[in-house]
Amino acid sequence: MLLSAAVAFAPALRNEFLDWDDAAALLQQKEWRGLGWKQLEWMWTTFSIGQYRPVTWMSYAFDYLLWGLQPHGFHLTSIVFHVANGLLLLLLLRSLWPKRPALTLFATLFYTLHPLRVEAVAWVSARADVLATFFGLLCVLAWLRVEDGKGNPRRRALWCLAAAALFGLSVAAKPVALALPFVLLLLSAWRRKWTSPSRQELLSPLPLLVLAMVAGGLAIHAKAATGPFSDQGDGPAGIGLAAYSIALLLGKTVIPFGLTYSERPIDLAPYTLQFIGCGLFVAAVTALLVVRRRAAPGWLACWAAFLGLLAPVAGVVRFGAQLAADRFSYLPSIALSVGIVGGLDALARRARMDRPRLALAAGTLAMALLFGLGIATSQQCQVWRSSATYWTWCSAGTRIHSWPTTT
Repeated sequence: MLLSAAVAFAPALRNEFLDWDDAAALLQQKEWRGLGWKQLEWMWTTFSIGQYRPVTWMSYAFDYLLWGLQPHGFHLTSIVFHVANGLLLLLLLRSLWPKRPALTLFATLFYTLHPLRVEAVAWVSARADVLATFFGLLCVLAWLRVEDGKGNPRRRALWCLAAAALFGLSVAAKPVALALPFVLLLLSAWRRKWTSPSRQELLSPLPLLVLAMVAGGLAIHAKAATGPFSDQGDGPAGIGLAAYSIALLLGKTVIPFGLTYSERPIDLAPYTLQFIGCGLFVAAVTALLVVRRRAAPGWLACWAAFLGLLAPVAGVVRFGAQLAADRFSYLPSIALSVGIVGGLDALARRARMDRPRLALAAGTLAMALLFGLGIATSQQCQVWRSSATYWTWCSAGTRIHSWPTTT
């Protein structure tokens, strides 16, 4: 797995800094260059570029001490964290399905090699999503230890404290994991087979909820300090935008074509066909899973986790003009990976995948799919090679009106 992910993302090592955010955040600013007290004070107090993300700034500073302003060093760090996220996801899936090593490995590779991951990994300014996911996955693994330590109050308290600290680091990298306490409650409910929770189980996520409220407040303040919120997503438009983001990222997960940094419509009209259709699709999926909640409760939990993790960037509260961006799927797709293993596990039991010929055919098909995803990811990394290659690629797309003029 390490080798396949490294090979797929290796072209990103030759990428440059882009003139889109990289220049403003890293090349024009000097306050982050170093890990002295002066730099650390700036990192933990600044709302530069409309975000509060001190952990991400610290990772850039570490790169600067190692590589200077050589972009290949920054890209190497992003790739290393992405591969680490794959390993953490594998550990998570193996802990949930210890008897399904092949299925958990497939779901991990599907996530790690998918072209939707490229924007977050190959674009230095998007590293915050990778870091937030890294600490978020560590938080989930620590939370599983909390659940396993019910007979040892001291051990449970220590792991609960560790989970809270890791969650704090996640939202300090980027506040995309604000819904993680909600996801942990879903995970706990699924593991205890949806029986009624104890009072201790309900109170355990309280420290994480407090941190989520603080991080959400800082995120809103950071944006307010650098400019007003977009008013294009108010009311029904915000709901339509959220539904469009959900449907779009799901579609790109199934068919990874038309990958973009963002989509910016000429007019955000909530009553057009694309927004109404997406809203009906999301409502239909939700209704179906609610109806089937007794037969397949895990699917409803994964869907709710996906929606919760996507909520901070889905567009109900808009921080910019974009409709959606590929990097927005980086953390929420973890919930989809859990759903993939659950679905494949149920399918394998029904289809009797222990039969040699059927298992061989399924394995061959899986390898072919993963190989194709790896090739597509390698090619997508080259889109981010330079500002010229990136904006040329954007201008050649079907949404040419969405992009600034390339110079």
